[in-house]
Amino acid sequence: MNELQAIRRDRWKLALPGRTQHWPFAIDSPPLLAAQLYDLDNDIGERHDVALDHPDLVTELLQLAEETRLDMQLPSTRP
Repeated sequence: MNELQAIRRDRWKLALPGRTQHWPFAIDSPPLLAAQLYDLDNDIGERHDVALDHPDLVTELLQLAEETRLDMQLPSTRP
């Protein structure tokens, strides 16, 4: 259950795929299979994934997430 679920920079939030199948409680939504990017200035409800429109930003935020995981000594979601 100790995993990084999202990373935010400025107006952007990248929701990260996780390993929620081992959680001891039910969740309302299925686990993410791929990272999803949201523009919180224009979509505070996080309803429109814009990852395909900003692939370079997704790559940057994924790298930042991996660095954060290493700093926090959390498991990676990389295969």
